[in-house]
Amino acid sequence: KQWYQRRVAITAGNQPPYTNADLLHFVSPQAKIIAMVRDPTERLWSDYLYFRNGETRNPETFDKGVEDEITRFENCLQGDDLRSCCFSEQNSIKIQLSLGIYVCFIQDWVENFGENLLVITLEEYSLHMAGTLKRVFDFLEMGVDIEQLETFLEGSQRENARREKDILQGEMLERTKIRLQEFYQPYNVMLARYLQDKKFLF
Repeated sequence: KQWYQRRVAITAGNQPPYTNADLLHFVSPQAKIIAMVRDPTERLWSDYLYFRNGETRNPETFDKGVEDEITRFENCLQGDDLRSCCFSEQNSIKIQLSLGIYVCFIQDWVENFGENLLVITLEEYSLHMAGTLKRVFDFLEMGVDIEQLETFLEGSQRENARREKDILQGEMLERTKIRLQEFYQPYNVMLARYLQDKKFLF
């Protein structure tokens, strides 16, 4: 298949020959894609607590795991490029650090879908829910009455909130937050420049 041959031809190092974006574009090239991202530091902490699989997880174990994974990732960059390190099979499944380097993955969707991709943030959705949803409906070319939408949202209950047992864990350690913010900062800048939108600076 042409799409597969094209991907294999440009693949280097440990990069995958094709991604979900390639597969979806092959099946439905006119599809409209909506991606939501959030502050990668907060995303990683939430991910760590949620996918615990019965393990004991707390701010201290998270701190150690973050430090180990950042060290491993930075060592990877000494001998490989960013994209290869983002997709490396050596990445931890407990501390999914590379998933917060959004620019690694967004590029595939932009290359395949161009203007048919809309990227929004959880932060803007949380602060301006009706306005963000209006943008989504406009992107999908679906008419929506903003007043009716606001009324509906006012009577809606927020789902997928942090579980009580996770809330009891508190927040990550301050040193962990600072370490992650410093790690992600250059990649957030890359994403903001790539998408030409400062909201991705987090």
